[in-house]
Amino acid sequence: TAPSTFKNIDKDDRKYIADKIQEHAKKVRIGVGFGRQVRRKMKREIEKDRQRGVISKADSQDMKKIVDNLQH
Repeated sequence: TAPSTFKNIDKDDRKYIADKIQEHAKKVRIGVGFGRQVRRKMKREIEKDRQRGVISKADSQDMKKIVDNLQH
């Protein structure tokens, strides 16, 4: 997916998704991508934060696409 697809994500939301990815990246072995279970967990956490009102629905959809596009 092209980076321009995610240009509507603001600075705070970019920090949110970067922190989320970094948090999970620490648990992934070097040279191994993000497995299906890890990506699924990240998307569940994003959905929970959307339901709590931390992020908007549109941002959560874009963030889930970003998670889907992580190396696996």
